[in-house]
Amino acid sequence: MALEIEIKFPDADLAALRRALQALGAAGGVPYLECNRVYDTPGRGLRAASTLLRLRTKDGPNLRAAVLTMKRPPDVGAAPFPDDVKVWDEVQTGVDDADAVHRMLTGLGYGVAFGYDKVREVWHLDGVHVCLDTMPFGPVAELEGDREAIMAVAARLGLDRARASTATYHDLNRQWRAARGLPPSEDFTFDAAGLAAARRMVFESGGNGGSGESGDGPTGTE
Repeated sequence: MALEIEIKFPDADLAALRRALQALGAAGGVPYLECNRVYDTPGRGLRAASTLLRLRTKDGPNLRAAVLTMKRPPDVGAAPFPDDVKVWDEVQTGVDDADAVHRMLTGLGYGVAFGYDKVREVWHLDGVHVCLDTMPFGPVAELEGDREAIMAVAARLGLDRARASTATYHDLNRQWRAARGLPPSEDFTFDAAGLAAARRMVFESGGNGGSGESGDGPTGTE
């Protein structure tokens, strides 16, 4: 399996990052709607083993795709990594029919434990994937690549490493809900209004994404 190395910057100014990426000559940036289903056994055995099994669909201008992913922490015998990045062992493959894969997984005894949505723009700069994510709970920038390259790109983009997080999106959602006194919920999907706003960002943005400013994107959940 391949190692995935990443950090996140919650509450990032996506509009400012988009301008910086364009000024630096980064490639990419076409937004798409991403819907994720996370599967587990009835007793949540995968969560207990710190393993993620996810089916993701992507929908955007000239894009319809699906990806099946399994990720888990690296083997205990692997070389240690600094704790300022999140590291996963990851294996994933594209699938032609997401509904068929869903039926296969449920037929094997897995069920959908929770779902989450986002509008994502993927930019490429100096060997790093810079993802500008509009989540139901707010904007997040995620950087993925080699650790040294991630830190260099973060500096070029003016991101404050003191605000970086190695939390998962699931953890960020839990923290966001707790900070607002909301009842616990593993799901962080767009509600009807949020989904409509997300689709406008994707299909009416002209490839430039949304504003990325708090309150302007699709932030409702259900």
